[in-house]
Amino acid sequence: MQGKTQADIGLAGGVTPQAINIFEKHKGSLSARTIEKIAPNININPDYLSDPTANPFLSDDVIIMHLPENIFLPGIDFRLIYFLAEKNRTLEVVFLFSNTKFARRILRGTIAENPVIAIVCRDSDNNIFLFKRRKIMMGPVIGDRELRIELNKRRKTKTSIIIEDKEVDDKLIKLIRDEAVSHDELQELFVQRHDYTLSEDEWSIIVKKREKGIKDSEILRFLDSAPSD
Repeated sequence: MQGKTQADIGLAGGVTPQAINIFEKHKGSLSARTIEKIAPNININPDYLSDPTANPFLSDDVIIMHLPENIFLPGIDFRLIYFLAEKNRTLEVVFLFSNTKFARRILRGTIAENPVIAIVCRDSDNNIFLFKRRKIMMGPVIGDRELRIELNKRRKTKTSIIIEDKEVDDKLIKLIRDEAVSHDELQELFVQRHDYTLSEDEWSIIVKKREKGIKDSEILRFLDSAPSD
């Protein structure tokens, strides 16, 4: 998904492409040291190798992922985005769309209203992911409606998922197509947030609020009327 070949991964780990091929087919193993060398090359957080509760990814750059096409059904496989939702307490998801002539030309004449060009995610540790179709087959992200539905289902769990839609201009579209967009350029697509970790009690309040269907405005009205002492 990151456009790396077995030769690229083998070079990073100091092993042959054949060793990577055997490992991927579950017919052989790699040493812990080799895996530690490979991890940064594909933006894997080294802490995740020994601690499955750690954030799986770590990078100061944009982590570009080519969305895999489903083999048997039309559409795109979004399993990695669901994986991010499971591994992060907060996940922000922005669907990028455009209706300019240039956008419709590179999207191969799609007739869909507000076609999704790419999906950008920001996780709890400020890693930014760009999910798009491959450069050589740049096209609309098919199945975004189903993705939204599944993400909304996950909002009922401990994961806080923020979903937005942003219209982008031709300049950003070209950068996305050429995979030359920077971390700062995509950062601007997200609302400014305060980075802090919620306590278990705070998460319990959020879960109970959602279970009982209590509106945020009702909670704020109660807090405003409560004594300050």
